[in-house]
Amino acid sequence: WTREADYGWVPVSEGYARARAAVERALALDPDLAEAHAGMGRIQSVYDWDLGAAKASYARALGLAPGNAVVLRSAGELARNLGQFDDAIDLNRRALEQDPLSFASYTNLGIALQGADRFVEAGSAYRKALELAPNRIGTHAALALTLLAQGAGEKALAEAALESEEAFRLWALAIVQHAQGHAAESDEALRMLIEKYGEDSAYQIAEVHAARGDADAAFEWLGRAYAQRDGGLITEMKASPFLRIIRGDPRWSVFSAKMGLAV
Repeated sequence: WTREADYGWVPVSEGYARARAAVERALALDPDLAEAHAGMGRIQSVYDWDLGAAKASYARALGLAPGNAVVLRSAGELARNLGQFDDAIDLNRRALEQDPLSFASYTNLGIALQGADRFVEAGSAYRKALELAPNRIGTHAALALTLLAQGAGEKALAEAALESEEAFRLWALAIVQHAQGHAAESDEALRMLIEKYGEDSAYQIAEVHAARGDADAAFEWLGRAYAQRDGGLITEMKASPFLRIIRGDPRWSVFSAKMGLAV
């Protein structure tokens, strides 16, 4: 249910309400269920934006099951959200030691490595995720942006075109085409992204504008993402190489504080 909300397949409030009810029922049945505490931590982080409560939930989950792959991966996501990339990398690698066939852990590891500017390693993690789950949503797009960071623009374009989810494909293409100097193609991808997914992908639209160096438009769309309670604000802000372009803007510290994230 959280994934449905994250991908815009159901309204965010509806998806997270269902998720919360499920987690609360699980905890009522078993108060010491580590995966349920981790699930609550994700809701508290991504939807409630209550990072203090999320830390407590993940700490409880890790205390109950320190070797549980799901718990380790989830705790790694929180560490990444907080910009603690070394911890995120370590937690996801520990998760993979327990469950080496987890495409989700490879994807999360890739995002954490990307946030740490370790793009070659990030690309390897994304490729492993795609080897295990070729249709993994968002992973071709993420790999494309990792290739772009390595200067492999044409390979990045080819990889972005493989993304099955249109919103993520348009997001990646808008960024890569701009970097390659293909202004018309980038503009068209951004136009379609806004027209078709503006209500669900405000965070990604903000990233495109930031990648173009358009701070005013980026902050406008970050504001829309905030109003829409877009989970990308928590899960991606710290790791995004594109938002770094606008971090020197005075509005960045104000927005980060509003989100409860340290600058």
